[in-house]
Formats: sequence, C-alpha cells, structure tokens
Amino acid sequence: MSLLLADDDKELARLNELERQLKIKKEKMDRNATRQKILLGAFLLDLLEHDKVLGLRDYTVANLESFVNRDGEKNLVKPVITNVKKLMGVKIEKQSLMTNASSEINQHDNLDNQNNADSLNDDLTKLADNNFGN
Repeated sequence: MSLLLADDDKELARLNELERQLKIKKEKMDRNATRQKILLGAFLLDLLEHDKVLGLRDYTVANLESFVNRDGEKNLVKPVITNVKKLMGVKIEKQSLMTNASSEINQHDNLDNQNNADSLNDDLTKLADNNFGN
C-alpha cells in the first residue's frame, strides 16, 4: 500500500461529500422554486377570481392558451379560460354534439382536475398562511 493512495482517498471522499452537499442544495432549490410557482399560481388565481387587477381577466383569456405549447397543457388551461370567461359574463358557446360525444371523457377528467386544483389551491393557501403568517 502506497502512502500516496491514502491522500487520494481522502481527496476523493471530500469530493464525494461536496458533490452530495451540492445535490442536496440543488434539490432544495428545486423544491423552493416549485413552491414559489405554486404560491404565485394561487395568488394569480385569487386575483382572477376576485377581479382585483383591471384587465387581468381579459389579458389571461387572450393570452393563456398561446402561452402553453403542449396539447396536454392546452387541455389543462381550457377550463381555466372558460371559468374566467364565465366570471367576465361572456356567453360560452355550447359544443356540437359530435364534439361533445368525442370529448366526454376529457371533460370529466378536466372537471376532476379542476376540483383537485381547487382543493390543492385551498390547501396551499392554508399552508402558506400557516408558514408565512398571512
């Protein structure tokens, strides 16, 4: 056994420890960024629901669908856009019978997602209030 190997082992162990600490720090930053996005989303939903910012509803309806790129994301924001339009008093066109029949499952899923999102929004608001003293 060489005396030099012991020093290399120590340096390697130190490097591994620093990499582990970096990984933990990155994971914490990612969790915090996710929490910030969720809180910001809850904040914006509150602004939209209570019409607290002049023109925000119009801007959201006009731009939200084009903001997202994926079809799945577009399907997720459609109920939000529809609900904002309802809050604005915009008459929502009924879908054709053919479209209704083909999207019945998606509508059910969207309703479940909306209910889950509403529940999550309430839970997040309570969590934020408890953690941030609001």
